[in-house]
Amino acid sequence: GLALSGTFTGTALLPGTAGMPYVVDRLSISASSNLTIEAGAILKFTYANAGIQATGPLTVTGQAGAPVIFTSVKDDSVGGDTNGDGNASSPAPGDWGKLEVKPGGSVALTYASVRYAGGTTTQPSGNPSGPTGAFVADTPSALTLDHTDFISNTGVAAYVSVNGGGFTPTLNANSARGNGTNGLALSGTLTGTALLPGTAGMPYVVDSLTISTGGNLTIQAGSILKFSPFAGITVFGTLTADGTGAPVIFTSVKDDSVGGDTNGDNGAMVPLPGDWGRIDVQLGGSFTYTNATITYVTITYATP
Repeated sequence: GLALSGTFTGTALLPGTAGMPYVVDRLSISASSNLTIEAGAILKFTYANAGIQATGPLTVTGQAGAPVIFTSVKDDSVGGDTNGDGNASSPAPGDWGKLEVKPGGSVALTYASVRYAGGTTTQPSGNPSGPTGAFVADTPSALTLDHTDFISNTGVAAYVSVNGGGFTPTLNANSARGNGTNGLALSGTLTGTALLPGTAGMPYVVDSLTISTGGNLTIQAGSILKFSPFAGITVFGTLTADGTGAPVIFTSVKDDSVGGDTNGDNGAMVPLPGDWGRIDVQLGGSFTYTNATITYVTITYATP
């Protein structure tokens, strides 16, 4: 393969016609640069701390039938026996780190496949680097996930922290299977206009989400929001769930009846009342819902 490491400071392009995989150690995209990865490219990552960190734009332009694949160097199913060990090694969840978007960075993954990631990455200090998952974005300036598959990764398939400002991602026909958590995890505080599309293709998994005064979040028809224990949404601003045409569902992460086996336990746990916290509407806040299903939870409204 073609080995890559270092920091991009200008415009960069990885063609899909290389004829062999790109073998990646650690790549960084600086705020002043951008990286485009073309359809058909295969990127294989070497160890648990390997990955791509984007402060500038990362654009993946896969196509139906020619996806861009991010996988382990041990994965012989695409691009051949890249590590040259025959059948001595097999890919496994956590083989490499993650695709990481730093605050202000942007990413667009179109027809991509992310496999065997979620290894424990570390900062130069040796401390763990953020949440465990295949794709981790901290307050991205723009986010597109379109026909992107997350397969056999440790931790959550995708995680987005939404702190400050707005959040209006493009999410369409994605999938997640064989991960620690099969969904798009959300946490943080929204201070501007935010939208959760109903076309994400996988559930939203909510940890702790706050809508501040002046902030507003609209959840579109067809969205499924699953909540971890004690998790919920606190509303100081405006929360709207518009299920016109297809219900918006708020439920437990243990609920496999909608959105599949999100917590990856193969049905070992069943949902129960009180599985998750609540939707907590504070004074001055509002929650409007149309055709919404809310299960295994309590909704509370603050009173004077």
